[in-house]
Amino acid sequence: MKLHTLNEQINHQVGILFSRLYYTLNTNLKKEGLPDHEIENFTIFDRVREDIEKELVKLTLTTPYVSDAFDHNDLLHFESSDINIVRDKIYDKYAFLCSPRTEFFARKCDLTGTLMNEGWVVYDNTYIASEFVLANFLRHISEEPEVDKELSDMELRNKYYSMGAHYYTEWHIPTQIAFAKLDGTTYRINH
Repeated sequence: MKLHTLNEQINHQVGILFSRLYYTLNTNLKKEGLPDHEIENFTIFDRVREDIEKELVKLTLTTPYVSDAFDHNDLLHFESSDINIVRDKIYDKYAFLCSPRTEFFARKCDLTGTLMNEGWVVYDNTYIASEFVLANFLRHISEEPEVDKELSDMELRNKYYSMGAHYYTEWHIPTQIAFAKLDGTTYRINH
């Protein structure tokens, strides 16, 4: 079998599966009052494609060759029941994206692992979910530990805020989804 023949079949199945995932995910986002998310930008869909490719390659290796396996376009024909099993298997693996119970988050606290859509950013590269954790972190990185230990948490946060060390922000879910959580399990869906 020619490689491009398998790629055409993979592209076809990827299109079908992606359409199913796109529709279900965007339907759930709309129920929450959120606009469609450009889920083609989810890096997790690269893994979806790789999984489909692996399953279809396995299927071609286990499908016995018969003389009429190719039509006049030289395209391999799998049994439709086999294709449906492969597609459903992959869909089931990623169906967490489409559950109405799935929660979406933009960031994860670097210190506690808490998923968050709002919180503090310290020096533009550390994400922190709570004021208490922020104050402890600021005490840890303090350049004046003797002075800072006398300050209350609020005074400490204010001091470092005025120095430009941290800021509070919110991330808008539809444009910055990075994590999904369903039934206590967290999934990374974007880098």
